[in-house]
Amino acid sequence: MQSNTHFIRVPEDSFGGAPGQARLSRGAVVGLRSQSPLLLCNSLYVSVLHEGGPVVGLRNVSYDVSGGTATIIINRPERRNSLDKATYAEIQASLDEANGDPKVGVVVLTGSGEQAFASGADLKTVNTLELDQYRDYLETNAATRTKIYGLDKPVIARVNGACLGGATSLATSCDIVVAVDTARFGQTEINVGLVGGIDHFWTLGKALVSEMMLTGRVLSAQEALQVGLINRVVPREELDAAVDEYAQKILSKSPYGIALTKRILAFSLQASGFSQARAFQFEMVLQAFQSDDRREGIDAFIERRPARYQGRADGS
Repeated sequence: MQSNTHFIRVPEDSFGGAPGQARLSRGAVVGLRSQSPLLLCNSLYVSVLHEGGPVVGLRNVSYDVSGGTATIIINRPERRNSLDKATYAEIQASLDEANGDPKVGVVVLTGSGEQAFASGADLKTVNTLELDQYRDYLETNAATRTKIYGLDKPVIARVNGACLGGATSLATSCDIVVAVDTARFGQTEINVGLVGGIDHFWTLGKALVSEMMLTGRVLSAQEALQVGLINRVVPREELDAAVDEYAQKILSKSPYGIALTKRILAFSLQASGFSQARAFQFEMVLQAFQSDDRREGIDAFIERRPARYQGRADGS
């Protein structure tokens, strides 16, 4: 089978050492799958092939490899593992490391502690951003999920607690989702005047998606299992064993067959119109960000008071 992976060498410092991004050493090899069906959201899927060793410069996540499984932990417990741009960038760097490591066959994504897998966007940070900065944040957010879809290795979400807002989109972008029985899922952005993601739209029916996005309904772990949003629910003491069971099953399969299956799954999303739908959703999120209601919604959340929405877009 002819490979459609093309390689180029990049000089040292072609990728900077910004916080949360792995710096490529001189002569690092970058594979550009320019003809791959992994072109989701009109972005080129890039696989960085590392020579080994830890991902450097990580502050908000940790990365570890053991027994063929790479584990990425969102490590911001003081902020309930909320997701800012730097955290998404570090998740991407860790995914690149795992994808390029021949010793890794499966990736586990989880949150630190027991309270939250992730609590969605860091609203205190979001409330300080200008429109261009927020657009940049959204692009990094979407690129992280696109990278999960395009990864040649399966990603298991180990949902150890609350999984709300953008965290629901992040977790459901993974190939398998295993949740503790106290986990909660919901597109809660509407509660603060923002607009939620649609990564789960092709998994759930229109009625439930509409309810979640329009009312901010939060699903229990059992409800999420019943509607097909996640794969398995277990007591906390069984969470690690359940995740490892899936990992070992995947590791026992052909890595090449797994990679091809992942590409089929990614392409099926693109073929069904997902890319166009998410691009439109992206613009709607930007419009919501510019509104007075977003400012009031996040202010009210931070100040722990009821929001007083006026239904105005940018002061109009």
